[in-house]
Amino acid sequence: TVLAAPGLTALAALELTVRTAPGLTVLAAPELTLLTSLELTVLAALGLTVLAALGLTVLAAPGLAVLAALGLTVLAAPVLSVLPAPECTIVAALGLTVLAALGLTFLAAPGLTVLAALGLSVITAPGLTALAAQGLTVLVAPGLTVFAALGLTVLSALGLTVLAAPGLSSRVALGLTVLTALGLTVLAAPGLVVLAAPGPTVLTVLGLVVLAAPGVTVLAALGLSVLAPPVLTVLAGLGLTLLSALGLSVLAALERTVLAALGLTVLAPPGLTVLAGLGLTLLTAPGLTALAAPGLTVLAPPGLTVLAAPGLTALAAP
Repeated sequence: TVLAAPGLTALAALELTVRTAPGLTVLAAPELTLLTSLELTVLAALGLTVLAALGLTVLAAPGLAVLAALGLTVLAAPVLSVLPAPECTIVAALGLTVLAALGLTFLAAPGLTVLAALGLSVITAPGLTALAAQGLTVLVAPGLTVFAALGLTVLSALGLTVLAAPGLSSRVALGLTVLTALGLTVLAAPGLVVLAAPGPTVLTVLGLVVLAAPGVTVLAALGLSVLAPPVLTVLAGLGLTLLSALGLSVLAALERTVLAALGLTVLAPPGLTVLAGLGLTLLTAPGLTALAAPGLTVLAPPGLTVLAAPGLTALAAP
């Protein structure tokens, strides 16, 4: 069957339907629908939906959503979210968050935080903080502080301070001790330890640890860790991880990841992905994909595609 009218052509044969109008083509066959219109292409088949328009590609299948645009790729599946972009990768799953970018690796899980960057490693767990850098080791636990660098070891516990270096040993208890040698200053009093050397300074008092070196500050207290090198801030504690850098914010907590950057927001709890920014909203959940932009709405549950724009409504199903 062929039907032709000014600006419209329809062809139907053996379960295949083709409709064409200026700038719009619709092809429908059992379990397959293809719609093309002015730089926008929508393909739906067997629960899979693919949408492509102006440098943006969206693929949705039951339990899986993939979005790619301008060098940024977002993959969302139940309990797993992956966002790779040039020079930065973020993976979040079941309360675990991993971020890798330009020689920096950050891993956060309930009660545990690990940060590694350019020869520096920081590990925090409830009541324990460990920092290791080239030739420098700092270990902090309730009532205990150990500092070791270049042959010098300082141990502080329960009002007792021990300082050991080649040819030097000093112990002070129940009082105040100040020792200065070779550019290193150690001050110890019950519950308080201060270590100052050219570059880094370490302060421990009542379960709080502060380490400051040129360009980086680390603070750890009772399950909470804060790291602030230039242009990057990391806060981790009680199953919540917050990372902020140059207009980018990442919040990860208990199976939910939120990413915000320069007008773009990505929310990915288990089984649901929402992307909003620059007038475009995309929602994907198992078996459902919805896209909304000024003047355009696309809804694609399994086997059905609905497209609405000013003066145009298209519905395609087997």
